[in-house]
Amino acid sequence: MAKRREGGSRILKFVAEAMHWTLYALMLLTPLTGWIVASSMGCCMTVPGLPNIDLLGSGLSIGRPISAMTAYHVHVFFVWTLLALISLHVMAALFHHFVFRDPILVRMIPVLGRRAGSVSDSCATANSQLDRLNEPGANVVRMEER
Repeated sequence: MAKRREGGSRILKFVAEAMHWTLYALMLLTPLTGWIVASSMGCCMTVPGLPNIDLLGSGLSIGRPISAMTAYHVHVFFVWTLLALISLHVMAALFHHFVFRDPILVRMIPVLGRRAGSVSDSCATANSQLDRLNEPGANVVRMEER
């Protein structure tokens, strides 16, 4: 169990690295495919248009031209995959926080660490003040100050 807290196993590191790169790729590809679909449909005047996907796909030698409908299905697949990976990412962070009890979640959300640190710092300060009051010579000092 200590190995996991120190740095984790190689498999967990590989899975985390693959998850992050997949999330980054999908965060780029999902809006791009949506832009391609919106441009090919011609319905959105506010979106700057890209070249027609049907014309773009006819130049590729993949057997058949890429259609706007194919781009739409790819976009929908990317959206659902991205939502699933975000859910897995949140669950993995909570699992690390509550089961492994490692600081992964605090690294992801630094505000949690600052708030927890400030509470523990204030408790430490209060405890050190109480310790000073409970020292044997503490009452004598107070009596002399009067």
